[in-house]
Amino acid sequence: MSDKHSRKRGQRIQLVCVPCRKGKLKCDRTSPACNQCYKRSREDSCSYTERGLRYNAAKKNADSLREKIDRLETVVNALRESDVDLGSKNGLSGATESFLESAKSDKVLKTAGKLRISSAGGTQYIGPSHWETIIEDIGDIKAYFDKEKSPDSAADDNAYLPHNGTVMPTDIAFGIPRTYNKEAIIQLMPSRAVLDRFVAAWFNGIDSLRLILHGPTFQKEYGEFWLRQTTSSTAWLGLLLAIAGVGAECLGQAVQDQFIIRQAENLRRLTAHALALADYTLLQPYVIETLLIHIKSLLLKHHDVTSETYLLLGLASRLCTQSGYHRDAAHNPAISAFQAEMRRRVWLFICEYDVLISYQRGMFSIIGKMPKDTAEPSNLFDSDFTTDVVPSARPITELTPMTNAIMYGRLIRIVGDIIWISQGFGHGNDSEIDALEQRLEQARDALPARLRHVPINESIIDPMELTLNRYRLEILYLKALCILHQQYLHDVRKKPQRQRCLEAAEKIVNHEIVLLESCLLGGRFARESAVIRRHVHDFNLAAIILCSYLKASRTEQSSLIATEIIKQWPPLLLRACALWEEVGVTSARARRALRAIKQFCHHQTDTPNENPSFALENNRKSLENIHYDDLNGSSTSTGLTGNPTASIARVAGRGLSSARDLNLAAQAQNLCVTQSGNFAIGEEVLFQDVFGSSFSTQDYFQLDWP
Repeated sequence: MSDKHSRKRGQRIQLVCVPCRKGKLKCDRTSPACNQCYKRSREDSCSYTERGLRYNAAKKNADSLREKIDRLETVVNALRESDVDLGSKNGLSGATESFLESAKSDKVLKTAGKLRISSAGGTQYIGPSHWETIIEDIGDIKAYFDKEKSPDSAADDNAYLPHNGTVMPTDIAFGIPRTYNKEAIIQLMPSRAVLDRFVAAWFNGIDSLRLILHGPTFQKEYGEFWLRQTTSSTAWLGLLLAIAGVGAECLGQAVQDQFIIRQAENLRRLTAHALALADYTLLQPYVIETLLIHIKSLLLKHHDVTSETYLLLGLASRLCTQSGYHRDAAHNPAISAFQAEMRRRVWLFICEYDVLISYQRGMFSIIGKMPKDTAEPSNLFDSDFTTDVVPSARPITELTPMTNAIMYGRLIRIVGDIIWISQGFGHGNDSEIDALEQRLEQARDALPARLRHVPINESIIDPMELTLNRYRLEILYLKALCILHQQYLHDVRKKPQRQRCLEAAEKIVNHEIVLLESCLLGGRFARESAVIRRHVHDFNLAAIILCSYLKASRTEQSSLIATEIIKQWPPLLLRACALWEEVGVTSARARRALRAIKQFCHHQTDTPNENPSFALENNRKSLENIHYDDLNGSSTSTGLTGNPTASIARVAGRGLSSARDLNLAAQAQNLCVTQSGNFAIGEEVLFQDVFGSSFSTQDYFQLDWP
């Protein structure tokens, strides 16, 4: 027998189910049970061989793809034959209309992009125009792609990093040349008793950022951590350290305990180590929350926005968008209702921090005008929902911890649009300004009754957090008015806008005085002085607007504000500056602005400001360091712009108002080489020294951080 006939025949693939093969029945090969097994009530015994399952699945996918192509071809042919405009409904056949309606209903999901979810729970968003999203409907390519690369393979992007046991990559964002391992971080942590105190200090405080965490869930995870410390993820460990760090900072500043403040610094460093060790670029759960709390801890430490804080905010914002937080979780059924609610909370605070911190640095919003459709969080107590059940939201008129955050977020969105116009290339036209002001008034009118501003002496029995939230909302509204109308401050044709700006600024100053007096020793808010100190930039904004008008009003023929009221402003501002000094301001930038305001007000009231010889010594130091700025690395703080001689005059005349002071300033001019010519140091030069050569208020219109 030849080799051809001796070769065994290959085994055929069994396509029908096992019962149909045994009974020699016609099987339609459907899953999970074929028609024959269904008719005979033996669905449980209907099974296929492994090879048969693979073949049937492949054939089914090919048939589905072929049906889609055939359906598309039918529609194209129908459109070509009818030769009608797509906007005309009469020319479309019933099948075509049905197809277009189906496509329209899927449009939202198609344009929402793709959200890949890893086995660890992390998410990665891919836009709708990216090729990975485009292949979603191409069955065979998609199946191959999903087989070759899973969501967990994002680590391939960092495969070049040396993750061996002895060498760790330098983390530029956190400045760590090496990273502790997980066991070392746990050993360096304080004891449980200390951590309990710090964690409780933050969760029981008045920081609204705590709402990005679900209290009952964290309490459960915290208890499990102390039972099995090494099993918790490194990212969650970083979250715990960040919470303890911000709690220690709050507690240390409240009781003025330097030892606790040093512990807060150590916890911040351990947080950075944990984030670097967890490789925060892999979009793991808890990473964004940890970054936000770490940023808040830095804000509390510096009482200002530093370059480090601003860069970390940019990192958190990019990780948020890369994780798809800017698209509402309703687009993806794989995300649970609990996860969707917490993602909305995180996005709310990311947007808030983005607007306030970016503006305080004089920069545009990072998120800005990007497309986003994430819904507001629900107005719920943490006790209202669990990881399994999320009920419908309570009415916004029913006060919960989320109510204030939701209403503040609505105002922040409008403030962001106002800043966009005020910092853009040119100012918005009158219709845009009016529309923004109308939105601002509507948002304020929509505040629940219990969140509307009430004078502090009329709310003595209200909870402290509620009272401070009312002032926070009211001051944000007034700041928005100041920013919106400050461009009209010296435009005599815009009297209504100028008056609204000045009235808002005066109200901010009065509110700040009330809060400062309440946080002095023995006051109602004495333990919350760190919270109130955040508003120093709001005060600077309002005070400089008033100072600017004080100077301009001397040259106006008819004053916009009554003279009696204007005369009250310098003593009012001096009183506020004295209170700020008593409370204590740690931000160097804010202290510099306060000194400038104080000097100008002393000049307006003709009261001595400081010892002339001491002033001359300060001016000499200013001249010696004329090219350096301790905050921004530039000479902007000294007002050195334009004519060099005039600039030196401004520095020499800093804080000098009397005739003797002016003589000393003239002597100070000889300390350096200047251009030839005489100049007078009078009120104009003094004012220029305080606010710059042309008083550009842009550098001082700063918002407080959250």
